[in-house]
Amino acid sequence: RPLAARIGTGALRFFGGSSALTIPHASALGNGVAFTFEAWIYPTSIAGTQIISTKKDAGGYGYVLSMVSGVLTFETYDAAGSVGETVTSSALTPLSWYHVAIVSGDGYTMRLVVDGVQVDSAGTVTSSHGGASSSEDLLVGGDSTGLYGFRGLIDDVRWWDGLRTVANIAARKDAELPTTAWTETGETPTIATLCGYWLLDDGAGTTAADEVGSTDGTFSANVGWVAADLTLRGAEVIDLAPKAIQVPTFRQSVGYSVNWTEQTGDDVSSSVSAARKAFLAEERRYTSGTD
Repeated sequence: RPLAARIGTGALRFFGGSSALTIPHASALGNGVAFTFEAWIYPTSIAGTQIISTKKDAGGYGYVLSMVSGVLTFETYDAAGSVGETVTSSALTPLSWYHVAIVSGDGYTMRLVVDGVQVDSAGTVTSSHGGASSSEDLLVGGDSTGLYGFRGLIDDVRWWDGLRTVANIAARKDAELPTTAWTETGETPTIATLCGYWLLDDGAGTTAADEVGSTDGTFSANVGWVAADLTLRGAEVIDLAPKAIQVPTFRQSVGYSVNWTEQTGDDVSSSVSAARKAFLAEERRYTSGTD
């Protein structure tokens, strides 16, 4: 069973709808002419259209990275909001971790990279439709409409000013980067500079710290923290070594909220009813992660 964070000590869980992590635009994020966006994603559902990342201005110029019925779709838009180029992947499998990266810039090839491998590309894009907005916020896990929120986990978000090479994306996707300024040789002749890095290890509050700059992200509805020591069982996030057991709300209605104690063995007092013994056995199975 995979852990609930792909890198570091935590991740953000998105519940769809109006979910989004909002990262305010800042000059430190670059002018959007050439950029690279990266993140680890764990979709719990692949139904419908779900936004992974977008940075578009009011007129429509910018990009959208989404998942449409499981197919990753990276689109760039011109100033009138018309699609310039589109690249796609094969369908993803729900309940699995994927590293996703997009690369685009004026005069360069537009690339979609999954797990360190380029899966699609478009010919040379132009300044009319090849970049990201130079003024609007970077949104992760949703968009401004509040209709297409991502459903699942997102971890280790990176924003680069410049075009990373596929080789560098693959080489460094599985480990944390230093939380200092990071510059590397990008696609000739550009330099790629890490100018936004959100580890998503904060674990509390509604702010996601930018580890290399000051563009902290914020979130509100339909988003929450999960810790790396939790384990994923399907679409659930469960703690296999709970510090305490709390009766789920739906079970309180059938009378199990009173005199709750942790059950560590099968030997239960004969004074406990058969129904309660059955419940304790079920709860023990659930918290131990056995099927």
